Amino acid sequence: MTRLKLSYFGPIMRRQDSLEKSIMLGKVEGGRKRRRPKTRWLDSIKEATSSRLQDLASSLWCYKCENAQYHKDCKEVKCSDMDSFCVTAKNEVPDQELLVSKWCSANCPRAGEIKGGKRSVDCCQTDYCNSGSGSVRGSYAVMGTALLASSFYILRTWL
Repeated sequence: MTRLKLSYFGPIMRRQDSLEKSIMLGKVEGGRKRRRPKTRWLDSIKEATSSRLQDLASSLWCYKCENAQYHKDCKEVKCSDMDSFCVTAKNEVPDQELLVSKWCSANCPRAGEIKGGKRSVDCCQTDYCNSGSGSVRGSYAVMGTALLASSFYILRTWL
């Protein structure tokens, strides 16, 4: 349960001006009758990790590479405190290999046209979330395997 709380906590703390962040930090306006203070959700996070709040909401971790054909060409990097997105951009140009770039960013860039093709962009906000390979060869291999399996199934049902 603590692991689930922690995986939810990091991305929320990196958000700017969100209701969830305000609630977690206990900055909700209003009052309460005098009695024993209630245990807040954030208190259980602090207790479970025994660390300062700044350390909990520390930087995002992403993969970084430029115009790579394979995910193995990318490196793990710790993003700056200002970055809240892991970005994956795929450059698709007809009759050329699919090239993938990955990096940390403060905002999510838009997809668009590039010379002779198009660029698709995926953004995410959790550690190492831009780990997908995006390899065209991998897609063709899966599609070929599925086609082969379907052919065998059809032949078997006819016989």
